[in-house]
Amino acid sequence: EWLSTLLDNDKNIYQSPKSYNSQLGVALSLWNLTNEYEIALIEAGISEMHEMHKLEAMIRPNIGVFTNIGMAHAEGFATKGDKIKEKMKLFEQADVLFFPSKYDLEDYVPAGCAVFSWGQKANDRLQVLAVEESLRQETSVHLRYEGQDCIISLPFEDRASVENGITCVATLLYLGYPLLAIAPKVALLKPVEMRLQLKKGK
Repeated sequence: EWLSTLLDNDKNIYQSPKSYNSQLGVALSLWNLTNEYEIALIEAGISEMHEMHKLEAMIRPNIGVFTNIGMAHAEGFATKGDKIKEKMKLFEQADVLFFPSKYDLEDYVPAGCAVFSWGQKANDRLQVLAVEESLRQETSVHLRYEGQDCIISLPFEDRASVENGITCVATLLYLGYPLLAIAPKVALLKPVEMRLQLKKGK
C-alpha cells in the first residue's frame, strides 16, 4: 500500500487487491496485470512448507521486499529458520532483496541476489543513526545513505509501521529517488487498514 502511494505520481503502478497473497490470491492478483504498468507490487504469503515455489513461479519478482518475521502461521513450520528458508524461495531469481538487518537474514539470501539491508550495522547500505518518538504521534528517523544524512518524519509510533516506512525509503533509494526527495513523501503516509478489525454489524 505504502510503496504504491509513494510511487503513484511517478509510475504507472499495479498492486495486489486487498490481501490477495495466498496460492489462489496471487493468481487472481496477476490476472489483470498488463504491459501498460511499469511496476507491479505483488504480495505473497505462505502458511506452511512447500508453498512458496508455486508463488515464485507465478510472480518471478525482480525486486524482493522482506518485511518482517512475525508469529503469523508459525504453526506451519517446525522452526523460525524453516519459515525464513521457505519465504526466501520467492527471491531465487530476484536482483535485489530489501530487509531490516536486525533479522539476520544474510545467510538465507539466495545466491546471485544482491542485499540492500537497513539498520544500525556497519555493513547496512541505509544506516539508521537514531530513532526518536515525539509527542505528536510521529517518529523522527535520522538516516545516512552514501554519505548523505537526512532526518525523516514518519507519522506513526508503532514499531512495525516505522520498520515498514524505512523499508519503503530503502526501496525508493534503490529506484533512484534522492534521500531528500523521499522525506516529504513518507511524511504524508496514512495508516493501512489491517485485516483483523472489529466492525459494527448491521
